[in-house]
Amino acid sequence: MGSRTSPGLAFLLFLIGGRLGYWSPNLVKSPATKDPLAALFAEMFARFPGKNSQYWYLSDGGHFENTAVYPLLKRRVKTIVVADCGADPEFIFDDLDNLVRKARIDYGISILFSPAITGRRTSVAQLKKGKTDLPLIEARIHSPKTATEKARPGKLIIVKPHRLANMGLDTTCYASHHPDFPQQTTGDQFFDEEQWEAYHQPGLQAGKAITKEMLP
Repeated sequence: MGSRTSPGLAFLLFLIGGRLGYWSPNLVKSPATKDPLAALFAEMFARFPGKNSQYWYLSDGGHFENTAVYPLLKRRVKTIVVADCGADPEFIFDDLDNLVRKARIDYGISILFSPAITGRRTSVAQLKKGKTDLPLIEARIHSPKTATEKARPGKLIIVKPHRLANMGLDTTCYASHHPDFPQQTTGDQFFDEEQWEAYHQPGLQAGKAITKEMLP
């Protein structure tokens, strides 16, 4: 469970067979000998030796950093587009908050969100106030100089699901019957046709708002 992992919880999950990942042989180098028991005890007590071990424990990473932007920052990707789709009905932005903090602590990277309301871009403050219409949020990435690389600016374009203008009558009606749309719980993994189409419309508008000029 990433930063939430503890030996006691790992042991209980191990006993009941509750697993969040699986073991894979080391993909960088093949060890001369392989000891599956070492991996077994590592999972049991939440002691993972890292990338130089015989086996790697792979999961989706959501318990560590839910947007998946973290590894892209490590690679200093110039322009990143992310859909921040964790359920967030109060627009607390806890997933982005976690990303900003980890980027600063681990890489010394600053992520600064623009307060400006321009073109097709809204702001975090506007969404917190319940404002709609504009589909995108933008932030600037400042990667510092290192021993091997120069300082590098970048751009983060965020699609945060929220109600937009001109969503269509069917989507507007769905939203009126479901006050938490489009931030309903991610525990619902089985959308019916009505719900699927309702989410499709704001996603389609956000996708169309991203132009070639935004993606240098």
